[in-house]
Amino acid sequence: MKITCDIALDLIGLYLDGEASPDSKRAVEEHLRECESCRKYYRTLRKNTINQTDSNFPSLSSPPDSAYEEIMIRIGKRVRNTGMLFVGGALTFAAICSIASIHFIKGR
Repeated sequence: MKITCDIALDLIGLYLDGEASPDSKRAVEEHLRECESCRKYYRTLRKNTINQTDSNFPSLSSPPDSAYEEIMIRIGKRVRNTGMLFVGGALTFAAICSIASIHFIKGR
């Protein structure tokens, strides 16, 4: 299967990661045999990928359970505070409406 350089360049990353489908893998390999510029790109990308060892990246471990609990406590506080503001605002609005109604009725 013949593919263009644009398609080959899109697929090379997947090819290097071992994520390309069998058809895509064959197409990339065929294209790399025929295209010097894509071969250079492939070699550069492969070299950079191989040279990046796990030690260059921070360890990604799960956060401790206490972090999860702390986050949930903070979210709960915010939700409660927001709810209290809503209730306070609704009560204030109701009081203003009541006072306005009383003045309107007396003014008739």
